[in-house]
Amino acid sequence: KVEGDLAPGGLDGDLWLSATQKGVLEGARADFENGEHVALVGPAGGGKSALARRLAPDAASQACHRDLTARDLLQRRDTDAATGASVWKDAPVVAAMRSGEAAILDGAHRLPRGALAAALGRALHDGVVDLPDGTRLDAAPGFRLIIAAEPGAWLDGEVAACFSSRAAPEWDRAETKAALAALVPGLSEKRASMVARVADQSRSAGDAAT
Repeated sequence: KVEGDLAPGGLDGDLWLSATQKGVLEGARADFENGEHVALVGPAGGGKSALARRLAPDAASQACHRDLTARDLLQRRDTDAATGASVWKDAPVVAAMRSGEAAILDGAHRLPRGALAAALGRALHDGVVDLPDGTRLDAAPGFRLIIAAEPGAWLDGEVAACFSSRAAPEWDRAETKAALAALVPGLSEKRASMVARVADQSRSAGDAAT
């Protein structure tokens, strides 16, 4: 989806957003309020996780990694503290389905290929999921899933069809300078340009920490 004309960058609560990020968040909010699941997709350092938390501040979040299986996205075995018995514990997405709330999958590109579709394809399409504990769950009204991830093979046709996708690009040099000017009073134009240039070079070198 293509954003329209963007207002200048600025604060959204206590978070500084570039003009591009503000447009992404405004579009994602409209999708979210319209009942859609949302995928925020872009390179490392584009602010996807921060935008996801801003979109749904109270949502439970699950960090994804390559060892997370399709079953783990739904439930995992745990030990009941009171009885010592082995029980099934809901993952954040399933807990959100039960309560009719939002959940965030952060770093979904790290999941094994096919795990997301296998675990949640039917839940996202039809609002129904068969759980590892042998029960079937119908999602409560209001359930929404937000994904923050880098581009990749995980976003195939089956998965993409479940989401309204929004591109979250990295800040460019001008956006970095605008943020510095607003957040660091008295910073000279020369120093702002220097910091922005170093940040740009670091991102080009693959350092997502910038």
